[in-house]
Amino acid sequence: MPPLYVPRPGLSIPGGWPTEGAPIDPVSTFHRNLVRDGDLVALPPPDADPAPASAPSPAPKTPKRT
Repeated sequence: MPPLYVPRPGLSIPGGWPTEGAPIDPVSTFHRNLVRDGDLVALPPPDADPAPASAPSPAPKTPKRT
C-alpha cells in the first residue's frame, strides 16, 4: 500500500487535499513538488507502533540536613 500524505499543519493545499490523507500520484510533478517542498507529509503506517512515551524522570534527591 502506498504511503498516505496529509498537508503540513497550518497549510492549505491549492485544490484541496483530504484531511484523512491520500496517496500521491508519482507521475504528477505537482504532487512530487508538494512532497519535496514539505507541503505534504507522510502519515505513519497504521500498523506502526506509536513512539513509546518516556517515563518521567524522578525528582533529584536533596541531601538531608543534619
